[in-house]
Amino acid sequence: MLKKELTRLEQEQASSTILLLGTNLTPEQISIVSTIQRNLVVLDTCYETLNINFIVMNNVHGAYLAGKHLIELGQSEIGYIESNSRMYNFDMRKKGYLQSLSEHGIEIKKENVFSLSPTMIFSQDVFIEKIKKRTYNLPTALFCEADYMAISLLLCFMHLYYLIQSLDDKVFESAWFHD
Repeated sequence: MLKKELTRLEQEQASSTILLLGTNLTPEQISIVSTIQRNLVVLDTCYETLNINFIVMNNVHGAYLAGKHLIELGQSEIGYIESNSRMYNFDMRKKGYLQSLSEHGIEIKKENVFSLSPTMIFSQDVFIEKIKKRTYNLPTALFCEADYMAISLLLCFMHLYYLIQSLDDKVFESAWFHD
């Protein structure tokens, strides 16, 4: 269907080049476009085995620096918030982040890896339930693969804060985020 529609569009109005936002595209989808238009530049993703031009930020380096910064701040019990759908950028961020921690002898415990939607900004109930079960055994810092996930994480914590505020003072004083 994709090939048929792109071929029709190229026949109606031929293009000299296509700049393609490839954030969520698969290698197969990008390959289809490249068979129709040889002058293709794909933005925001990269598949190293395709003979196609890609422009992408250095996700590995950015996440590596984020991990290094957390370690320099003295964090050692660090968690990871990953996308519940995988794409190149997220995989590369995870690679850089884990490399940074590994170089400092830090491993992320399996129970400190959480999953959120990367595109929806809201308090996510599945995450909240996991956090409620681990109130006294949480990482001291969290890395999110994407900005929307970080905003959702903050909304989750705000939701948890209001739940705890509604309980008695004794419970609130012993809450995990209380200094």
